[in-house]
Amino acid sequence: MPSRDEYRLACDRFVDAVRELCATPAARYALEAGHGRPVDHCPGLHKYLSSLVKGRPARHAHYTVASLIAQQRPDPEHPDSDCRPGVRPAWSQRLSLGAALARSAGREPPGSPMERELQILVRLQSGLLHRRLHLLHPRLLQAGHPPDPARLLDDLIGWEFNRPAVRTRWLDAFYCTPEPEPELPPSPGDLS
Repeated sequence: MPSRDEYRLACDRFVDAVRELCATPAARYALEAGHGRPVDHCPGLHKYLSSLVKGRPARHAHYTVASLIAQQRPDPEHPDSDCRPGVRPAWSQRLSLGAALARSAGREPPGSPMERELQILVRLQSGLLHRRLHLLHPRLLQAGHPPDPARLLDDLIGWEFNRPAVRTRWLDAFYCTPEPEPELPPSPGDLS
């Protein structure tokens, strides 16, 4: 059985491999078409993902994350963004789904759409959760706070085996994530 660090490295390697696949337009198009559907409803994805997920648990989680990665485009204005293969902040610094929802909610009052979305997500069975993530992901991308795909993969695999622990992590991350500091304009002394 792999250690926690080896397991997380495997999640990172999967994400990197999918990002490399997405450099090919045909692969990106095929992966985007997954839309969180069950694996047996995604025959076009097998060509690209079978060798990456063979022998791994929770194939549906891998296919869903691959499809979400394909939705995400590298930002040409920020070439150092974390959409590139190999760029890995510390695991604890990566945005979980709960933290991504919290940051996207920003300073919205309690009961915000993102809070309601989280409350729905944590109650869903696996198949519905995967589909719902595909509806939610574009909103998180637009807000500039997509969850880290390796961390999301870890959570979706965990959803199959220990849903209460994942649910608690997402809820804790949502309610304990500090609001981002507002960006202040540079002071006149900083410009010299």
